[in-house]
Amino acid sequence: MKSTGMINDRLNGSKSCRLVRYLCLTLLLFVALAAVSITPVQAANEGDNIPISVEDSNTEPPVLLADDQQNPSIIALPDKNKWFVVWEDWRNWSTSGSDIYGRFINDDGTLCGDEIAISTKPGNQTVPVLAYRNRPDTDPQTLGEDKIMVAWQDTDGLTTSGFIYYKIIDISMLVEEDCLSGFTLSTGSPIGYKSIGSDNLISRKLPDIAYDNTNDKFWLVWVESRNKLQRVQEKTFGGNYTSVAWSFGDSNYVAY
Repeated sequence: MKSTGMINDRLNGSKSCRLVRYLCLTLLLFVALAAVSITPVQAANEGDNIPISVEDSNTEPPVLLADDQQNPSIIALPDKNKWFVVWEDWRNWSTSGSDIYGRFINDDGTLCGDEIAISTKPGNQTVPVLAYRNRPDTDPQTLGEDKIMVAWQDTDGLTTSGFIYYKIIDISMLVEEDCLSGFTLSTGSPIGYKSIGSDNLISRKLPDIAYDNTNDKFWLVWVESRNKLQRVQEKTFGGNYTSVAWSFGDSNYVAY
């Protein structure tokens, strides 16, 4: 009887272990399903890859331009239901160098209108950046003054005119259905040059831009190089020692 009881206990124990294992596996399954349900998944509809700079958009697939289109920068135009993108374009590298082009894009990702040649003058215009000025309709003083500012690095600059240029695109009259008109492009302007004593400008590069809605101003910053290093000098007291000087940076002016 004792042996039979031990066998029954072992059999019952096996059933208990199987039940525990079943419960554990069920719990693990629920945990796995929960993890899958909260894990971010890739969007089911990413849309098509649409080339922005094309030679012929009427073919399938479109005929792309030769050479490089690179360093794009894009900004939303929420009141126009569009985006505007600018880029550095090397299609004319053998004649005028790199240029700056731009294009409107609809809110559904389709292209709107043709490319806009922002700067195609001789020399290399590179690394464009942009910002959007959109004042609220409740501001009567600035109503209808929607403007995009595009700035870029330019090798056309001289020591009297600088190496950062910009243009303003007025899109106040741009309508949602038409991107072929309704905008005007200003003449390119350089960032002004100011000499500080004999400290002359060497280069300006790597611009960045933002719009300050509170003060209604565009803020443009850049990296600037000048030909005079700032110096710190230390002199010792109580002994006949030579003065020691250190040079640091190539510009430490707050404005730059």
